[in-house]
This record gives sequence, C-alpha cells and structure tokens, in this order.
Amino acid sequence: MKRVLLLLSVLSGLFLVGCNRVLGTDRYTDDEPFYISVEDRSLDILQLTDLHLNHRFDPDDQLTFQTISEMVRSRDWDMVVITGDLFLSTSAPAQMKRLVNHMESLNTPWTFVLGNHETDFQTYTSLLDAIGETEWLRFKVGPDLGDGACGVFRMVFTWEDQPFYSLYLMDSHPEDEEGRHRFLSTEQVAWYESHVGEDDHPSLVFTHIPLIQFAEAETYEGVFEEPRVFSQERETGMFDAMVRQGKTVGFFCGHDHLNDFKFDREGILFAYGRVTGHNDYGDLEKGGRVIEIDESGAMNTYVLLQKDLD
Repeated sequence: MKRVLLLLSVLSGLFLVGCNRVLGTDRYTDDEPFYISVEDRSLDILQLTDLHLNHRFDPDDQLTFQTISEMVRSRDWDMVVITGDLFLSTSAPAQMKRLVNHMESLNTPWTFVLGNHETDFQTYTSLLDAIGETEWLRFKVGPDLGDGACGVFRMVFTWEDQPFYSLYLMDSHPEDEEGRHRFLSTEQVAWYESHVGEDDHPSLVFTHIPLIQFAEAETYEGVFEEPRVFSQERETGMFDAMVRQGKTVGFFCGHDHLNDFKFDREGILFAYGRVTGHNDYGDLEKGGRVIEIDESGAMNTYVLLQKDLD
C-alpha cells in the first residue's frame, strides 16, 4: 500500500470505519461540457497535484498556498488543473473552503479531480457542500455512471466559436476497504469513448492515479524516485480506448510524489505532475507541470519549479 502521511496512519483506525463515500443521486449533474472561449488557438495549462492540505494552522499548508499563488501568478493560464489528493485531513470540508477561497482570489480559471484520500474521513457530499459560490471554478460531478464516481466531466475550448481542444476530467476513486488503489471504471471508459469518438479535435485526460502503463515504461524522461509505480489496481481498458479512438494526445496524473517522469507510447504522452503540496513525503522541490498547446496543435510539456520562478 502506498505510503501516506503520519496523520493517516494514526487516525485511520478511528475514522475509516465510519467513512461514507456514497454520493447521493441528487448530486449528479448533466453531461454537458464546459465551453471555454479563448483568444487564439493556443492553450497554456498548469497542472498542480497532491496538495495534501491538513489544517488551518499547519505551517506546511501555508507554504503550499504560497507555492500555489506563485505558480498561478507566473503566467496568464487558460486553465489550472489540480490532479487530486487536495486534502488529507479530518477537517477536509473546511480545507475545501480554504482552497476554493484561495483559488478564486487568483482570478484564474481552475478545476480539479478528486484523489484517493479526499474521503478518508469525509463524504463526497460534505466536500461538495463546502464549495459554495464560485466565479472561476469549472467543476461538475457529472452523470451517474453507476460506479459512484464524483467528477467525470469535460471541457471544450473554442476559438471564434469553433471547438479546437478538449479536456477529459475523470475520478479514479478512493481506496477500497483493504487500502488497495482503485481505477477508472469500465463505465468511465465507455463514457470517454462515447464522447471522444465525436470529437474532431485533440484532447487531454486528467486523473489522479496513474494507469498500469506507467509501470510498463521502458524509457522515460524525468524523475522516478518511488520504489515502484503505484498504479491503478486493475486494467479496465482506458489505454486501449485512447489508442483506438486516436484523439487523446496526453494523459496526466499525480499520486506518486517522488515521480514526475513522462514517456510516449502509441502516440500518447503519459506524464506525472510535479508534487505541489508541502505536506508530503520525500524532498523533491515543489512545483507543477506546464502544458502548452501552440496554434498548430502541437503540445509541449515540462516541469516548472517554484524556485525557478522570477
């Protein structure tokens, strides 16, 4: 089982039994995408990941918020994507309010997918209730696919009213009762295929836990300091679906704090984000991943460290 912070190991026995991860059916939403108009046919996306916010007076949390601010203010981003494990806290709803307020204060479009630790001590519903009114957040629970996923939705970027790029945001689920990592469900894979097959433009996928294919990479570029890839527990066909459809050019995840490597396979770039939160294990410099799409549709991506910002 993947290493987590000391807080979890101390408190999980007290709270995990009472954990209710069920999302009420009234919380599901429509399946319409967010349409986002931009000024030209290019995109600048910042991926942040694994914030692991703890509690209000935690000094590491203060450093995390500082990192977020400096990363987001470093450029005029078209979208900031946080790829899961926003919290590791018994007070996750309060931390959700703090995070939302902080992100909204930066006046930049942003979104998130949930990780495997968001509901260690809380319910999906309690987290959703804490979001409140927002101006810059683009998030929805998405349709009821029958797998309990919270946050399966898409964004379509348009230029002069014409779609030219899509993002697919997908929930890789909490850990199961035995602490095993979950996976993108077959229902989510079918949902992805039903939409991406209708796209006439490229797309990117964002989730929290890496696919099994990350563990199969023979060559890669970047940091690989974990003892292994802590991938999704089961192969459910997402890789084959992306290859078959031929529309998705990049798959981005978080979860493994000591990895930020990337590699190509079957015409798809697979990449970790760079850990952003200071409440983590290891000693990697904090930062994020930049994803640039130029006017021709070509993608460039690299790790941006907080220490390297002007």
